[in-house]
Amino acid sequence: MSQNTVLRIVSALALITIVTLCFMAGPTQSLALIFLMGIIISDEIFCNFFKGVRFSKPYFLSLSLFIIPFSLFNFYIQKETFHNFFINSSLVLNVFLLFYLVFSDIKSDFLNKKKNTMAYFSGLFVLFPMMSLTSIFQTPSWNLFLIILLIVNYSMDTGAWFVGKNFGKNKLWPSVSPKKTLEGFLGGALFSGVFGFIFWYYFFDRLEVKLFFLFAVFGIISQLGDLVQSKLKRHCSIKDSSSLIPGHGGFYDRLDSLLFLAPFFVISIYSL
Repeated sequence: MSQNTVLRIVSALALITIVTLCFMAGPTQSLALIFLMGIIISDEIFCNFFKGVRFSKPYFLSLSLFIIPFSLFNFYIQKETFHNFFINSSLVLNVFLLFYLVFSDIKSDFLNKKKNTMAYFSGLFVLFPMMSLTSIFQTPSWNLFLIILLIVNYSMDTGAWFVGKNFGKNKLWPSVSPKKTLEGFLGGALFSGVFGFIFWYYFFDRLEVKLFFLFAVFGIISQLGDLVQSKLKRHCSIKDSSSLIPGHGGFYDRLDSLLFLAPFFVISIYSL
């Protein structure tokens, strides 16, 4: 086993342990963990994607766009109306990101020309999906919903990796992510559907076929979020969002697909 593989396993186990302990401790501790991750991701996007200067005035302005609203509406003012606003804003942001993914030219230099302007708003780029995620805490079964969200999201990643590595032949989108395959994409969606279905039944004792298809769609949506980040990294000429997690890159590398999926997941589970 290579040293890099060992680092990946150790890092993954450490993250799983931290998340589990926070879930066991309660919603306040879990919110604090999400808050810390949001600050780190905001930092990664500002400094590494948009090449901003850490601890400069624009840096603190950008982070304040995440820190102030997140703190205010999660720790002081917890009203469904505000969370609905952030969920809808996150959906609008995702629509724009999908347009960017599909229609922007990978060879275009437009993002580099707008880096200074976009850096100011990188905090909002993180705030909207993070607030969608924290709206789950308004429900009594917040911990179960978050577990299912994590399972569906990472089942997609695991399934895509396993199926793609062993059976992948056709490239999914070579100009955006050269290693991803169509077989892996479909295999990941299957994994998401199966494991999401199993755990939903285990937690809520509901056995409905439509849930399998719903979770498979969630897997596909999460993979679109990963593709968006891959394209952003290519436009910004970086390999990873940072090197904070040994063997995995940065926090945004680990949470990009989950943040993209969050508003779709929240809206859907509210209607189940």
